[in-house]
Amino acid sequence: MLEIKNPLLKKNGKTVLVPNMSFSIVPGEILCVSGESLAETLEKNPDYAIPFAAVENKPTFAGGDANDFSKWVGENLVYPQEAIDQKLEGRVILQFTVNKEGAVKDVTVLRGVNELLDSEAVRVVSASPKWEVGTQNGIPVAVKYVFPVIFKIHE
Repeated sequence: MLEIKNPLLKKNGKTVLVPNMSFSIVPGEILCVSGESLAETLEKNPDYAIPFAAVENKPTFAGGDANDFSKWVGENLVYPQEAIDQKLEGRVILQFTVNKEGAVKDVTVLRGVNELLDSEAVRVVSASPKWEVGTQNGIPVAVKYVFPVIFKIHE
């Protein structure tokens, strides 16, 4: 944990020294004001998503391990015929959040291949059934994932 004492803050366009206050940066990149619990910090920032690598208890898909989601995506992915005709292949890198209710939200393409493949990857991941939620210190939290969807034509 990194503690910052007597921070400088911007207020009304001016930099102000805040004496007798400290901030702590805790796992998951959540900034907590000294004397405030993680629960209070998360309550004030309900849309904050903890990166997958930093969360204490990761969300699980269908009660299984990390490979179960990959299998589900593979079973539900529809290779666009136009992409097959054009012999388009590659890896679409997506980012998404499993929210505090277990729903997959905010699916975005970080690195795409082609609009046909990118949109199919977004479609299938967006259609995911609910997950079991992740927790940090026993508190349900949103968790951010980076996930590859691989398109390969098998002849």
